[in-house]
Amino acid sequence: MNYWWAGLSVPATAPEPVSHTDVAVIGAGYAGLSVALDLLPRHRVDVFEAEHVGFGASGRNSGLLLPVAVLPWLIPGAAGRSSARQALKRLHDRACAQASSLAGRHPSAQMRPVTVHLRAPNRIVSAGLSWVADALASTGVPVTASRRSMALQGWTMHPAKLALSLARAVRAAGGSIHERSPVRAVSPSRDHVTLTLTDGRIVTAAYAVVCTNAYTGSVALPDPPAAKVQHTYMLATTPLPLDVQHNLGGSDSYVATPSLGMSYRRLHEGRLLFGALGSSKDDPHAQDKLDRELRRRVPQPLTAGYRWGGPIHTTGTETPVIRASAASPRIVYVAGFAGSGVALSLLAGPLSRDLLPGGDAGEEATELRQAMLSTRFPSLGTVSALAGVLARLPRA
Repeated sequence: MNYWWAGLSVPATAPEPVSHTDVAVIGAGYAGLSVALDLLPRHRVDVFEAEHVGFGASGRNSGLLLPVAVLPWLIPGAAGRSSARQALKRLHDRACAQASSLAGRHPSAQMRPVTVHLRAPNRIVSAGLSWVADALASTGVPVTASRRSMALQGWTMHPAKLALSLARAVRAAGGSIHERSPVRAVSPSRDHVTLTLTDGRIVTAAYAVVCTNAYTGSVALPDPPAAKVQHTYMLATTPLPLDVQHNLGGSDSYVATPSLGMSYRRLHEGRLLFGALGSSKDDPHAQDKLDRELRRRVPQPLTAGYRWGGPIHTTGTETPVIRASAASPRIVYVAGFAGSGVALSLLAGPLSRDLLPGGDAGEEATELRQAMLSTRFPSLGTVSALAGVLARLPRA
């Protein structure tokens, strides 16, 4: 059972009949809710969700908003014609401003500042963290580093409560959210888009925004965005004694261990939450592997009280897909946020604003989105980064 939804009233609203809307948003995770809030009230907006608000990765992550959202931009030339490091700093500042705004507007979401510690499990990763820390410092992003770790400022939150609070804001602004209403197909024509729901209902919209992330493959689209699906797994322990909580860093600390599996942990209301990336396919033995990884990272007896996991949607460059469909400008894709996590999905609306009628994202947001679309791993920049890491190995 997902720890974040324990004790919460999961929405069970009956689908409202609708046959036409200005903008149909498909998916009620952070990205879809962010887009809907940004469009309201200048458009009629209907959000279609296959399960319930926050059902996907938005409601089952570790609850971290890290404003350093696109680490590949530390590589020179990685953002196409844009200055990669300048783009990273601009995105960092936007994410910080968004986090502060969310903390004020959604108090139930428990948004609070936190120090994020990245700790190296070996010399190679230690050298890599040293290079990343120096590169981040050169952009102006606040960072501190020691021989085997680096620390950044971020925010923690309650993922499910944030999703529910965002949904309330959408409804308060005049938007409609249709839960238990999975969309089977999206088909464009010259002057509208047709949504076919799995129960046979047909909805026409002037525009459709596809925010389905890991579930994009379940919807028939004219040109689905290329991306891959990975799985994450998490557990929450039973409540811990105060001395154990103190030894684990307290609630003001978030610890990640960069590696092939990338494990991470935080405390929430006296419980340790621990997670790791899994494989590209759902692994029936994943929770056993998670237990073993937990024993490696936290060498003391702990008992799991909750276990959960599920698919996430990412891309090869760890940047999201925010663009109009090549088949029709009436379909907009806003997906693939796993690599950039919570920070970019909550900025999805402002970053995609000019792709929809009457919206002006501003020059900076347009440049940031173009940098995402252009992100690559340039040969010279990648070689330069690897050389920088290797040069730090002797003192790692």
